[in-house]
Amino acid sequence: MAGEVKCRTCGKGPTEARLMICAMCHSRFCGEHSYRRGGKPFCSKRCAEEFFLAEDPDAPPTSPWAEDDES
Repeated sequence: MAGEVKCRTCGKGPTEARLMICAMCHSRFCGEHSYRRGGKPFCSKRCAEEFFLAEDPDAPPTSPWAEDDES
């Protein structure tokens, strides 16, 4: 059924389990299939790593000496 809300891993619905939404991919998952990182729930380790470690492709390159360049 289209639009049915359920855990992406086990298929439990909201009447069977508390469902959460992944901060990275926005899929729904139950507490049994959650992965926590930085106090946030994610549906997988991959989503957690992407959320915290992914680089912004539009950001300019940074230099560790950027603060010292003004001298």
